[in-house]
Amino acid sequence: MERHCHAPAPELSPLISAKMRTSLQMAHPVSRVLLPSIDAERCTGCGWCVAACPFHLLSLASIGWRKSAVLGDETACTGCRKCEIRCPFNVITMVKEKPPADTGGF
Repeated sequence: MERHCHAPAPELSPLISAKMRTSLQMAHPVSRVLLPSIDAERCTGCGWCVAACPFHLLSLASIGWRKSAVLGDETACTGCRKCEIRCPFNVITMVKEKPPADTGGF
C-alpha cells in the first residue's frame, strides 16, 4: 500500500539544543548590536521575559532573597527584543554590545 503525504515539513522545535543553536548561528551569523540589560533591583521575577525568548536564553535566578531574570548565553542572543517588549515592568532595556577587549595582538 502506497502512502502519499502532502503535509508540510515540521518546523524546528523552539527547544533546540545548545549545540544545534551554535551550529545554526555559525551557518547564519547574526550581526547583533544589542543585548538585553536587566535591572535586577526592579525585576519582579515574573518570568514573562523567560517565556518570550525564542532560544530560551533567559532564566530566573535567585539573587539574595529574590528571583530575577538573567541572560545565560550572550553569544547566542540575537537581539530580537522579544524579552524587552514582553516585560510588563520595563525592566529590560537593550544596550549596545560591548566591543571585544583589545588584547594587544595576543
